[in-house]
Amino acid sequence: MDSDPDPWTEGDAPIPPSLTGRHTHDGFMLRVTAGLGGAGAAVDEAIEVEVSGGGWLFSLDIGGTIAQTLVLHGRLATISVFEPTVKLDGDEIAQVDDARLSLTHLGPALTYYIMPYNIYFTGSLGVSLAELEGDAGRIETDPGFGMSLDFGKEWWVAHDWGLGVAARLMIGAAQLERSDADAGLAGIGLLFTATYQ
Repeated sequence: MDSDPDPWTEGDAPIPPSLTGRHTHDGFMLRVTAGLGGAGAAVDEAIEVEVSGGGWLFSLDIGGTIAQTLVLHGRLATISVFEPTVKLDGDEIAQVDDARLSLTHLGPALTYYIMPYNIYFTGSLGVSLAELEGDAGRIETDPGFGMSLDFGKEWWVAHDWGLGVAARLMIGAAQLERSDADAGLAGIGLLFTATYQ
C-alpha cells in the first residue's frame, strides 16, 4: 500500500515554503517579548535630576504582513525599574526604596525580516511617558515623542512559531505633568522573543 504523499512536495518537486505558509512571515503576526535591561529619566531645570536603574522589559506587537518580509504592527513596550537610584547634578544621593520607575512606549511599528536568516529590524515611532511612584507620591510626564528600535534573530520551532533574542533601544522626550520642565527618557535591554506568524 502506498504511503500518504509528503504534504510539502508535489510529485518530485518541493513546494516552496511561501506556498505552504510554513516558516514564512505572512498573514497575522503576534510577538511577545520579555527580558532584562535598564532605564532612566532625566530632568534638567535649575538642577539636573536623574533617576535610573535596572529592571524588567516587556512588549506586545500585533499586526500583519503588508509585503514580503515586511510587517506592519502596533507596539506596546514597557520598562520597569524597582528601587531606582537618584542623582543630583551627577552626584548619587540615594537609592529609593519601595519605588518604581516605569517607561512606556506606544505606537505603530514596522518589522523587516532578512530571509532565510530570520534576522529582523523593528522601528516604532509613537508616544512615550514616564512615571515614578513610591511612598512619597507619584510623579509622571505627559505623553511625549518616543522611539523604539529592535535588532533580533529568531529560530523556527513549529509551523508558525519562532523563538529568538533581540536587543532594544527606547528613547523619548516629554514634559513633566503640570510643568514646563522637559524630561529625557532612555532604556536598553536584551529580550527573549516568541513570534507567531
